[in-house]
Amino acid sequence: LVIIPIISIGSGVLVSIIKKKFYIGPIITLIFNLLVEILFFNKLSSWIFVFLILSLVFSFIFVRNDKYDSV
Repeated sequence: LVIIPIISIGSGVLVSIIKKKFYIGPIITLIFNLLVEILFFNKLSSWIFVFLILSLVFSFIFVRNDKYDSV
């Protein structure tokens, strides 16, 4: 219950930090979450939307702060 959201959101945020584009975070989070839910649970939950929003917010915060630190 705790590990899947951390890995899902964390992987999206990590990729967005590496690529320096905040919109990639939710895409990676969506792909990872869809794979996990289809492969292990055989159904989709409404938590996907919450994870996407959290991933977008965290990605935006980290990428924006990284741009200010590099100046």
